[in-house]
Amino acid sequence: MGNNRLFVWSKYHIENYLLDFDIIHAILTRNFGPSLCPDPKDVFEKMKQVAIENRERFVSKMVNFTLNAETGNIYFRIGFPDVEKQAIDRAEEIAREITCALGPGQVGELVRNKIREFDETIANGKWVDMLPGRELLRLFLGKYTYGLAYEQFRTQIVNEMRGQRKIPWEMQDIINQILGIPSIS
Repeated sequence: MGNNRLFVWSKYHIENYLLDFDIIHAILTRNFGPSLCPDPKDVFEKMKQVAIENRERFVSKMVNFTLNAETGNIYFRIGFPDVEKQAIDRAEEIAREITCALGPGQVGELVRNKIREFDETIANGKWVDMLPGRELLRLFLGKYTYGLAYEQFRTQIVNEMRGQRKIPWEMQDIINQILGIPSIS
């Protein structure tokens, strides 16, 4: 494996750690002046509105994830002799299993559950951690700014966090790797 490392986040994307509305406000003010977002609360509310406006996009991701998890571990268990017959028989069996597990009623219920889950995360404020942070930031930039590339914005957030010593502990090591800074540990 060499130097490979596994990181497990308590948030959807590493970019969710960048959803620090004080930091984002400072960067937006520096780049666009104070009228874009007068205060960090305004940044929060505009980002939340972007999430709400993209409800269907985020619900579809939630449904896709669950459906992929439901169907992703298909194991054919094909032996020999007569490999072709065994493969066809097993494929038909799997198709029946998926049809039973993922019939229109079950899929419809899954979609309704994910819509409720999305609405609950918006209502209880957990959307900041649970929705795709990278996509939220990109959508926010696309709606409210012009001429600031996502990668540039992301780097400005990281640099501002470093400057203010506000790097979340869960991401300090990975940020050092991204920026090419040797690890202290």
